[in-house]
Amino acid sequence: MHRRCQPAKDQYEAELRVNQSDPVLLNNLGNVYRDLGSYDKALEVYQRSISLDTGAVTAYMNLANLYQYTLTRRISASRRSKKRL
Repeated sequence: MHRRCQPAKDQYEAELRVNQSDPVLLNNLGNVYRDLGSYDKALEVYQRSISLDTGAVTAYMNLANLYQYTLTRRISASRRSKKRL
């Protein structure tokens, strides 16, 4: 998956150099970062997207899904570590 995401990441980043205020581009770049496992970067660009368009429902949904996914992973990791003790 990572090899397929890299060209999209490069393209979105190039487009954002021209238009830094496009909430749709930011949201899409957030999706790519999420797919690459760069959750902090995904969080950052989802939040930038929302700050530029507070009605960006898709960006809010992607941000909520990211929070849910990362929280679930942390809970699972915590449970695994407790079982080892």
